[in-house]
Amino acid sequence: MSDGVPLNAVELGEKLAQGPRSVEVLSAEGPVGWFRKNQYILFMGPYLFHFDSQYDQRVFLPQNERIIGGLMLLPEGAPELKVFQRRYPLLWDYYTSSVDAFYVIPERH
Repeated sequence: MSDGVPLNAVELGEKLAQGPRSVEVLSAEGPVGWFRKNQYILFMGPYLFHFDSQYDQRVFLPQNERIIGGLMLLPEGAPELKVFQRRYPLLWDYYTSSVDAFYVIPERH
């Protein structure tokens, strides 16, 4: 969070670029201390580059019953990521550098 407002992943990366004091890290019990906060920031830092969202978020279903694919947000000019941690193939249908397209507000029907 920053100034009491929850951050999405892109906003978190932008705030962390300003320094760790620009964010507050919370657990289920509330704000965490500086040690746990720094552990979290050090862990998360390398992952704040590519962001992905699967189409089918029904994690309770077996993998073979879910819709495969999704959308990945890349920094402008970055190559499309096809493998995660050199081991796990990624099956994304679309890649974008548009934060607005990635964080689009769903339509109500």
